[in-house]
Amino acid sequence: MDVIWAELDAFKEGLKLEEWLKIGRLIVESDSAMLVNAVKKRRMDISILGQCIRRECEAFGNFELVQVTWINRNNNTAADALCKLAIRNKNNLYFDMEYPLDIHNIIIHDAIN
Repeated sequence: MDVIWAELDAFKEGLKLEEWLKIGRLIVESDSAMLVNAVKKRRMDISILGQCIRRECEAFGNFELVQVTWINRNNNTAADALCKLAIRNKNNLYFDMEYPLDIHNIIIHDAIN
């Protein structure tokens, strides 16, 4: 699978999670400049990818505020660690306020560094 399509799949899963959690403000951060640019220019992109992104972005109407930004890959260590944890445990890491100690340690380490 091409990398941008994998990024789009992760974007879709994030939108599903945000809707499930009923969050009012959505902040999407990605280290994929191509995805961020495609989301920001979705109304002008007539490619298949652009149309798929436009369809997914219709969910933005469910939020009072939406912000999509590019971040440097070095700032993505917590997300990377959480993804590896989910893959290793073969689960999706959906949780409420009671979360595993592994997640706590990842977030604390990220906050300190």
